[in-house]
Amino acid sequence: MNQQTEEQDRLEGLQAARWLLDLNAAQIKDALAEANHSMDSLTGSITELLEAVRYVDETVQISVAFSGLPDDSPLHRFDGQVLEYVQGVLTALQFYDRLSQRLDHVARALDDLAGLTQQPGQLDRHEAWRQLLDGINRRHSMPEEQDLFLRHLPLAPLIYQASEEANADAGDIEFF
Repeated sequence: MNQQTEEQDRLEGLQAARWLLDLNAAQIKDALAEANHSMDSLTGSITELLEAVRYVDETVQISVAFSGLPDDSPLHRFDGQVLEYVQGVLTALQFYDRLSQRLDHVARALDDLAGLTQQPGQLDRHEAWRQLLDGINRRHSMPEEQDLFLRHLPLAPLIYQASEEANADAGDIEFF
């Protein structure tokens, strides 16, 4: 196989990889858009539910006060249970928000990686990879994401370590 054919194969492979990265990023973004639409609807319903629960709670408080029912009456306990259920729903929504942020970060990382593959000359440069990894890691807003990033990307510590050593030993040879 001649050198021109090998280079053409390499470029076609990069194009296929870029297409797959773009496809995966688009799938995540589309899924998030659909989920966000549903979550907006759910959030509206929960807001209405909270207003109704507050009204019921106020009504129960007034009824208990005027009727002389004890604080541990079934009506009072039920009111407390409803408020606990609503708190559980709010906690689940917070989980969804965190999940949505993390998936958005994954989609953006895929976009960044696809961008790097559009520059074949950069793929062999460790500085380009370090910049890519730095950009991805900077987006991580949760400590869990940063920890996961460093634990599951074996190349990251090597690149960061080499980069730090190169900065500390500006005149030394970098082993890449």
